[in-house]
Amino acid sequence: MYWSNYFSFFYREKKKRKKSFPIDYVQLAKLELPFVIAKIDKNKIKDMLKDEFSIYSSLGYKKDDKKALNIECYHSYQIGVMLQFLKGKVDFFVADNQKVFPQSILNHNINSVKLNVGDIVSKYAENVSKLATEITLKQQTIWTPIEASFLLYYSTMVAEQD
Repeated sequence: MYWSNYFSFFYREKKKRKKSFPIDYVQLAKLELPFVIAKIDKNKIKDMLKDEFSIYSSLGYKKDDKKALNIECYHSYQIGVMLQFLKGKVDFFVADNQKVFPQSILNHNINSVKLNVGDIVSKYAENVSKLATEITLKQQTIWTPIEASFLLYYSTMVAEQD
């Protein structure tokens, strides 16, 4: 009477387990940047990002002034350079993030930063044409320092994750 349970134990089909893959919140691989930005080599992109980073830190966004952080003052060319840098997975090191980024950015965990960067990638894909020229991209100022902060902060985190 218990033999059926005994044999079923040995002949039970193994359930296929679903493999869990990490969710790619950022989705940089799918982003098509404008040709003007996509054709820039990695070394030049790294130099441009260093310039953007020094400009960002000199503008004093560390103060965490909500009004200043929400003014649209970054143009699509600058944001595109940051995104191209992230797409290229180039190493970028900052000695002390605490001295550069506002506390509101530093309080985010890695998944929250990835979600915000993913939103920026989506916004870029929706609003910027890949056929746009450098002049057109520089005239399109639709980006806030908060968005630039998330991209720059994420660029300092990429090397730590890999």
